[in-house]
Amino acid sequence: MIERTIYECEHCHKRRLINKSAMKKHEGICWYNNKNKTCLTCSGYVYEPPYLEPHPELDGCPNEHIDAIRYCEYEDKNLDAEPVINCEHWRERD
Repeated sequence: MIERTIYECEHCHKRRLINKSAMKKHEGICWYNNKNKTCLTCSGYVYEPPYLEPHPELDGCPNEHIDAIRYCEYEDKNLDAEPVINCEHWRERD
């Protein structure tokens, strides 16, 4: 049996790496790191997950797929899938 040390990102808790320096590099660019001031850590970020809206009147596939909504309350606009980094409107979540 081989014992290994695995490093996990302290911000997103998703990324796991064997290499410590690679993990430090990831944490420096992680979207969940408050230092990067991304949408995902901003108090003005609104996310509504995708869902299926039923339409029983339709034949075949009676559901309409509604895409996820990513919205910025401070800029009053919809956002792309990738968050804005170092945003000037960023405010820390409570």
